[in-house]
Order: sequence, then C-alpha cells, then structure tokens
Amino acid sequence: MAEHQDACTHLTAGPQAQPAPATALATTLNPIEKPPPPLKTLAGPPKHVHQKLYSEESVASLMSRGLGNPLMRTHLVNNNNLQYYGEVHIGDPPQKFLAIYDTGSEQLWVPGERCHGEACVHHHKFHPLQSQTFKQSIGGERRMTYGTGEVRFREGKDTVRLCDSTRGCFDELTKAPRPPGSTKPVTALSADRQPVGMTSYQSPDPFKKLPFDGILGLPPSGNFGDGHHQSLLGEWLRVARFRHHHPRLISFYLSPDTSVKGSVAIGGIDRHHIDQSDKLRWHNIHPPTDAWRVQLVDIAVDGKPLHLCGSGVDGPEGTCEAMVDTGSSLITGPQGDASKVLERIGPLPHACDRLSSEELNRRLPQLDIILRDSSGKDVWYPLKPSDYVIRFEHHHGHTGPSQTCELGVGKLDLPFNRDSHHHGRGVWVLDTMTQAYFQVGARRCYYSSCQWCIEYIGSI
Repeated sequence: MAEHQDACTHLTAGPQAQPAPATALATTLNPIEKPPPPLKTLAGPPKHVHQKLYSEESVASLMSRGLGNPLMRTHLVNNNNLQYYGEVHIGDPPQKFLAIYDTGSEQLWVPGERCHGEACVHHHKFHPLQSQTFKQSIGGERRMTYGTGEVRFREGKDTVRLCDSTRGCFDELTKAPRPPGSTKPVTALSADRQPVGMTSYQSPDPFKKLPFDGILGLPPSGNFGDGHHQSLLGEWLRVARFRHHHPRLISFYLSPDTSVKGSVAIGGIDRHHIDQSDKLRWHNIHPPTDAWRVQLVDIAVDGKPLHLCGSGVDGPEGTCEAMVDTGSSLITGPQGDASKVLERIGPLPHACDRLSSEELNRRLPQLDIILRDSSGKDVWYPLKPSDYVIRFEHHHGHTGPSQTCELGVGKLDLPFNRDSHHHGRGVWVLDTMTQAYFQVGARRCYYSSCQWCIEYIGSI
C-alpha cells in the first residue's frame, strides 16, 4: 500500500523562537510534582490529506489538520535535570518498569532476575517465566558501556507496551482496525516480539542510586535484526497510523521544572506545550537511519559563529553530524571544537546557584545552534544561559536542599559514522537543545516517497 496518506509535519523553531528555560531531569527519587495543565481533546479524528512536503508550516496550520490531539501520552519525570524517565510495560501479563526514553540509543534493557548486584537490588526485575509471550533469543551475553558505567545482558523477545498516563493502562480488547471517528479511548500501544535485554550485571556507579530501572532506546530505523519486524518505535507508529488513524509521529516535552512532569506523545503533539505563534521547520534524518542524525552547520556564541564545521571541508555541504538525544545531559562535541565553545562562553559566575535566571542571562552569552533544514536553509536555535547551565539539587538531611550548577556543554569524542559524508569529524550530541525546545520526530510521506525527520519548536 502506498504511504501517501501520512501528512505528518516536523517541527522546528525559527530564529524568533523563545525557548523555555532548559534544565535536565531531576535526581531526587521522589520529586514534588505539580499537576500538568489540563489536556483538551479536539473533536473528531485527525484529517489526513494529500499534502506536498513543505519545509515550513505554521503551528496554526498543523493544528488545523488535527495533529494537536495525540493518540496517547506518557508522563516523563525530570530526574534532577539529568534524565527523563517514564513507565514501560513488558510481557503478558505486563510487568512495569521505569526507563529513560532515549532517542540516542537502540537497545531496550531492564534488570534481569539473575542480576543480584547492589545496582539491581532496589529496582524492578524482569521475570521471563512469568510472561506467556516471552521467547529466548539465540546468542551470548552482550555488553554496553556508558560514560560512567556499564551493563551486561542477554536478550529475549517479548511484547512491549506503552500506556497512557491519564487513562490508566488497560490492554486493547481487539487488534482489528478501528473505524474512523471512533471515540473509544486508546489506553495502550503494543509491539510484539521486540528485543528485550535482561541484565545480569550493572555497575553500581551510576545505576545503584538512579530512580529508574533501565533504558528504552528509540532509534528511527524501520526494522531490526532479521529485517522482517518493525523496531519498537516503528511498530508503535505503524499501529498508531493503520489501526488508530493517527500520524506516525512521536513528540517530546522535557519539562525544565523538576516538580512538573514532561511527556512523550504518540500520534500527535501536545499543543499546550508549544508556542503557537511560531513557525515550524523540519530537518531530514540522513541515512543510515539507526540514529536521529541532523546536519549541524555551526555553533555561535554571543552571535559570532565559530566556523566549527568549515565550508566543504568535512562533507560536500560543510556540515557536521549531530545526534538528537533525549537520553543524555549535555551538548557535547569533539574535544577541540567543544573547547572553542567553552572558551568563548567563559567561566561560570561566582555563586551561580544563587543567581536568578534573569541575572544568569545577563552575565553569560547566548549560544546558537545552527542546523540545516530540509530545504537547505540554515536555522538558528538560540539557547539562553539559563537553558545551557544545569542546576543540580542536593539534599543534606536536616540542613535542607542546596543547589550547584554546571555548564551543560562538554567534550566527548564519539566516532563519526563510517557511512556518513562527515569524514574526519566527531559527532555532536544536542541534548540541552532538546530540553529547551519541544521536539517532534516523524515518518513523513508524500505518495511513494518517505523520509524520517526531526522538528523543533519553542516550548512554553
């Protein structure tokens, strides 16, 4: 079947966007939560029309096509402005876990029943024998390393469910297509036979003290491994499109406030968190589509470009490779280039943890991330100092909480992808940007031509 019925649009903010103050997620195990603003639902199903894939569209136009009514939303908790995590359910009957929703990795893993170390003791463990749909995969133990730790796991396959936080989590009664205009609420999206890593070891640092159980990787690629089954995100979006008549679209709101929940939405955009006066631009995800990679043109400090990617030096278009990552805490880049950014920003002001956002914005320069959109235009995304300075909250027993702050920009040498055109340069990771802007990823189709894209827009 031709895929021309998908009329998704990727969101990006233009130069006038006013981003919300960026922070990372909250580290506190029990954050004080204020209720999110009430969610309203548009009447009727989304309108799917044949539409040319424009590189720019107003938010009002997007909303008029019914995309402001997501199929479902899952709350994301801000862990001390470092990570965002939410619920995921594995197996049948489902076993509940808390996981980082991570667009920067591919693997879903949770603690396994054979993990007896101190990092697993106080976390939920997956018990495969309690699931009627679990299948053990062939292969040995695998290892994944992170900046401050590692995990080892074996892999199986099982059903993975995403549940709506506002409606509870009840499995769907039928897998038959829903008729257009159906008003019955959807409470769960299921993806069968998905790879699930069950850890046998997790390093105590950092996993022992983290409030979530595992990591839920969400790459944009369509298939995994055997080439016959959709990836987890691909399957969720397929179900949203063909069974529930919603666009193949995932959107993130990463709350800058540790006491307010963020959200991940499938099949639409939470219009309460976006600047509706803004314009949207979208950026193509370049193959291979195993990561959300966009074209970084440059970074400017105080309005002055640093010429980090050159002109025709690193690739035919003079751009660097950047990953859009909801699972990391910083904007990171190759040692040499990141050092130039840090030198231009300068040191943090004395006692910055006591400064208001307004005072911080007066003392430090603005940072601009310059990305190339799908039409070849360069779009500037401003980050105020209050966006790229991360504030951490610490608890000291009877003395009460205190704050420290650090720059949300760091040096990290990641290898460039051998299949990309950006030879000779490392990869940038744009985490702090995803916290300052509402982020949307979608499978965008026009007749037989489809393209994975990423969009940004100012959040409120």
